[in-house]
Amino acid sequence: MLNDKQRVAIEWAIQTSEEVSADRYDGTHLTWEYEQELRALLAAAPVSVDERQTQAARDVLAERARQVTAEGWTPKHDDGYAQSELVMAAVCYAYHAARGEASANIWPWLLERWKPTTPRRNLIKAGALILAEIERIDRAATTSTKDA
Repeated sequence: MLNDKQRVAIEWAIQTSEEVSADRYDGTHLTWEYEQELRALLAAAPVSVDERQTQAARDVLAERARQVTAEGWTPKHDDGYAQSELVMAAVCYAYHAARGEASANIWPWLLERWKPTTPRRNLIKAGALILAEIERIDRAATTSTKDA
């Protein structure tokens, strides 16, 4: 199991490497292959469990971690969604969980990224997307405070 410092260090290395394009690679940042290895390590490493958290809360946090590590939807990537896209995606998954109907007509992205499954799994995805939006809002507030 990775400790918090190790997890943060790996996430920092991945984020730093994302900021350098391949044509500007200077040998001081991760290569794409190493970045993928680190993403796999993070995805495979168990997240420390807080005994006070329910299984549902752990599942939402694990899904959010999976979105970042396995899918590459990093905080920097999420910061590009300032038109409520994360919220609308969460609404789609929650609606599908409640009604069993597609709500893809308000899905904010390409339809091939719309992947509803079971009601519980859809709610986990919705919760992780809401968490991503709250984190995005918090980062935006911090940035605007620093700019002021």
